Amino acid sequence: MKSLVFLGGIVICASLTLAQNPASNTAPRALIDQYCVTCHNQRAKTAGLMLDKMDPTHVAQDREAWEKVVRKLRAGMMPPQGMPRPNDARYEALTVALDRNYPRLVCTG
Repeated sequence: MKSLVFLGGIVICASLTLAQNPASNTAPRALIDQYCVTCHNQRAKTAGLMLDKMDPTHVAQDREAWEKVVRKLRAGMMPPQGMPRPNDARYEALTVALDRNYPRLVCTG
């Protein structure tokens, strides 16, 4: 039991470290490129989002679009069913990183 609690603590800490570590600012970009840009790019423009040209480390530059992204992530709607998606820790770390890069993006619903 103690080992499960310890392991859970490690996963949580790893997620927070990914989101807080400035050296890992490329992590959101890598996740977005891997799981989102396939559909949300300048060519396809799915849902009007062109994430290939948006900077996840400066979300204030495209506030409305990033708010939309965070809302969809928080609701578990993206990537859509049947498409590849990151594991739970990486998924949450991406959402936390976007929130951290512009704290007013925190979405509750």
